[in-house]
Amino acid sequence: MKGEEWKNVRSTMSPVYTSSKMKVFFNQISHNADKLVDCIMKNDQTILEVELKDLLSRFSNDVIARNIYGVEIDSLKDKNNIFYEMAKKGTHICGYRKKYSILFYQLAPRISAFFRLPLAEKEVQSFFVKLIKDTISIRKAQNITQPDLVGKLIQSTEANEVKTITTKDGSVVKEKNWRTEEIKNDLSVTDIAAVTFFAFNAGFEAISNVLCFVAHQLALNPDIQKRLIDEIDENFADNEMPSYGKLLNMSYLDMVISEGLRMWPFLTIIDRVSTKKYTIQPEKPDELPLTLEPGSLILIPIIGLHYDPRNYEHPEKFDPERFSAENKKTINPYAYLPFGVGPRLCLGNRFALMEMKIILFKMLCNFEIVPIQRTEVCLKLNKQALGLTPINGYHLGLKKRNKFTN
Repeated sequence: MKGEEWKNVRSTMSPVYTSSKMKVFFNQISHNADKLVDCIMKNDQTILEVELKDLLSRFSNDVIARNIYGVEIDSLKDKNNIFYEMAKKGTHICGYRKKYSILFYQLAPRISAFFRLPLAEKEVQSFFVKLIKDTISIRKAQNITQPDLVGKLIQSTEANEVKTITTKDGSVVKEKNWRTEEIKNDLSVTDIAAVTFFAFNAGFEAISNVLCFVAHQLALNPDIQKRLIDEIDENFADNEMPSYGKLLNMSYLDMVISEGLRMWPFLTIIDRVSTKKYTIQPEKPDELPLTLEPGSLILIPIIGLHYDPRNYEHPEKFDPERFSAENKKTINPYAYLPFGVGPRLCLGNRFALMEMKIILFKMLCNFEIVPIQRTEVCLKLNKQALGLTPINGYHLGLKKRNKFTN
């Protein structure tokens, strides 16, 4: 989306991710994290060998389904539920067909739209459009209001509905229903399905992938894991989940997540479109100025910036100390872009950080993450995937720990 269309939808979605809403989501995500831990704890093995991506993608699926669509799902018990199956198909971006479709949409969006190049299978599109149609129908019929993303978008659409009103003097007038204060949009069912699916896609695949990489690095760096567990135990002294504010203020947890996002960002590249003419002046004698015309597509290599030794010393090393209170002041803010930057900064960044911190906190309260025989020290990447995805998954051991005796 561009221009006013983007601004209007952005303004509609922004209230879903305010601090007050985050506190509501906090309790819901904590509940899902408890279910995941309880599921693992039922196993009698001291060290449970798992493919962590499967576990965490199920956790992410349930969290996002609840907070975007208002749908209660337990993918840990009902392993083949239709919602999870459609999510896997919709977020699986491997192979040349999907990659070329995305590339064509970037380079020639109008031509791509005209030929209706698919970014998701028809089955997946039909499922999520039907889900939105049914949700809107049920909520309107029963006058249900929920503080999820679908609910906010429905409110925005309802605000533009024209209703007939009879005034006190008996005259009949028609006026728009300005029930919400945000900027209003004429969003179709397909628009709502697209916006929510995009948010779902980011939450389902990206969050679980980064969490798995962080867990992998903690298994290979027991000293870092020990320090993080010590901080977690200090905040779990009363055997209860810390408050939303207290969790956000756990400095070393934040450092570990930040370093994970540097080395394993959600996206390896982001795109922007120039809105006005701009000339980049040469820095070296043999260079020429580069002029960007309005409408020029700009690709920003996040992974290149994150691994450039000019920005980060020893970039291949997992080192949370880069993001200590003292060191992060020296980081160029435009060389750390896991959520993008500027007006189009990822709207769900606080939600994503909170979700990752909650599940990592809950897991390390109960388990130590250890390498097993199938653990790869150097993850082999799937070259057919669009992002950073290992071919063989994340095979790790979850060792039960007694946090009261450590």
